[in-house]
Amino acid sequence: MVESLLTDNASMFRNFVAHCPERVLPGRIMKELVEMTGLLAVQRCCNRNYRQFYRDFVQGEVLETDARTAEMAKLTENSYRDTNIAFANELSILFDKLI
Repeated sequence: MVESLLTDNASMFRNFVAHCPERVLPGRIMKELVEMTGLLAVQRCCNRNYRQFYRDFVQGEVLETDARTAEMAKLTENSYRDTNIAFANELSILFDKLI
Protein backbone atom coordinates (compact mmCIF):
# COMPACT_ATOMS: atom_id res chain seq x y z
CA MET A 1 0.00 0.00 0.00
CA VAL A 2 2.74 2.46 0.96
CA GLU A 3 4.79 1.52 -2.09
CA SER A 4 1.89 2.20 -4.48
CA LEU A 5 1.13 5.48 -2.69
CA LEU A 6 4.72 6.61 -3.10
CA THR A 7 4.97 5.36 -6.67
CA ASP A 8 1.69 6.90 -7.83
CA ASN A 9 2.45 10.23 -6.14
CA ALA A 10 6.22 10.36 -6.55
CA SER A 11 6.35 14.08 -7.22
CA MET A 12 4.63 14.80 -3.88
CA PHE A 13 7.07 12.83 -1.74
CA ARG A 14 10.74 13.59 -1.22
CA ASN A 15 11.20 11.15 1.67
CA PHE A 16 12.52 7.63 1.46
CA VAL A 17 11.16 4.57 3.22
CA ALA A 18 12.96 1.97 5.31
CA HIS A 19 11.31 -0.95 7.02
CA CYS A 20 12.64 -3.21 9.73
CA PRO A 21 10.09 -5.86 10.69
CA GLU A 22 9.77 -6.74 14.36
CA ARG A 23 11.48 -10.04 15.09
CA VAL A 24 11.76 -10.03 18.88
CA LEU A 25 10.38 -11.91 21.85
CA PRO A 26 7.94 -10.01 24.06
CA GLY A 27 9.70 -8.94 27.24
CA ARG A 28 13.12 -8.93 25.57
CA ILE A 29 12.53 -6.28 22.94
CA MET A 30 15.40 -3.92 23.75
CA LYS A 31 17.95 -6.72 24.24
CA GLU A 32 16.99 -8.52 21.03
CA LEU A 33 16.67 -5.32 19.02
CA VAL A 34 20.27 -4.46 19.82
CA GLU A 35 21.81 -7.95 19.66
CA MET A 36 19.87 -9.80 16.94
CA THR A 37 20.73 -9.86 13.26
CA GLY A 38 18.60 -7.17 11.67
CA LEU A 39 16.78 -7.33 8.37
CA LEU A 40 16.62 -3.89 6.85
CA ALA A 41 14.40 -3.34 3.82
CA VAL A 42 15.12 -0.04 2.11
CA GLN A 43 14.79 1.61 -1.23
CA ARG A 44 17.95 1.01 -3.22
CA CYS A 45 18.78 4.71 -3.55
CA CYS A 46 19.06 5.41 0.15
CA ASN A 47 20.27 2.21 1.82
CA ARG A 48 23.56 3.75 3.02
CA ASN A 49 21.79 6.35 5.19
CA TYR A 50 19.42 3.87 6.80
CA ARG A 51 22.13 1.26 7.28
CA GLN A 52 24.22 3.81 9.19
CA PHE A 53 21.21 4.90 11.27
CA TYR A 54 20.44 1.27 12.14
CA ARG A 55 24.12 0.53 12.87
CA ASP A 56 24.14 3.27 15.53
CA PHE A 57 22.21 1.01 17.93
CA VAL A 58 22.36 -2.54 16.51
CA GLN A 59 25.35 -4.67 17.46
CA GLY A 60 24.28 -7.70 15.40
CA GLU A 61 24.73 -8.13 11.68
CA VAL A 62 22.57 -5.94 9.43
CA LEU A 63 21.28 -7.70 6.32
CA GLU A 64 19.78 -5.58 3.57
CA THR A 65 16.91 -6.92 1.50
CA ASP A 66 13.61 -5.90 -0.04
CA ALA A 67 10.43 -5.39 2.00
CA ARG A 68 8.75 -8.61 0.84
CA THR A 69 11.73 -10.78 1.83
CA ALA A 70 12.11 -9.05 5.21
CA GLU A 71 8.42 -9.51 5.99
CA MET A 72 8.47 -13.18 4.93
CA ALA A 73 11.51 -13.81 7.15
CA LYS A 74 9.64 -12.26 10.08
CA LEU A 75 6.50 -14.34 9.41
CA THR A 76 8.55 -17.52 9.06
CA GLU A 77 10.45 -16.89 12.29
CA ASN A 78 7.26 -16.04 14.20
CA SER A 79 5.51 -19.16 12.84
CA TYR A 80 8.46 -21.32 13.90
CA ARG A 81 8.37 -19.78 17.39
CA ASP A 82 4.58 -20.19 17.68
CA THR A 83 4.80 -23.84 16.57
CA ASN A 84 7.43 -24.57 19.23
CA ILE A 85 5.32 -22.91 21.92
CA ALA A 86 2.22 -24.86 20.83
CA PHE A 87 4.19 -28.11 20.83
CA ALA A 88 5.53 -27.44 24.34
CA ASN A 89 1.99 -26.69 25.54
CA GLU A 90 0.69 -29.95 24.06
CA LEU A 91 3.51 -31.88 25.74
CA SER A 92 2.63 -30.23 29.04
CA ILE A 93 -1.01 -31.34 28.69
CA LEU A 94 0.11 -34.87 27.81
CA PHE A 95 2.51 -35.09 30.74
CA ASP A 96 -0.13 -33.77 33.16
CA LYS A 97 -2.42 -36.63 32.09
CA LEU A 98 0.34 -39.20 32.56
CA ILE A 99 1.19 -38.13 36.08
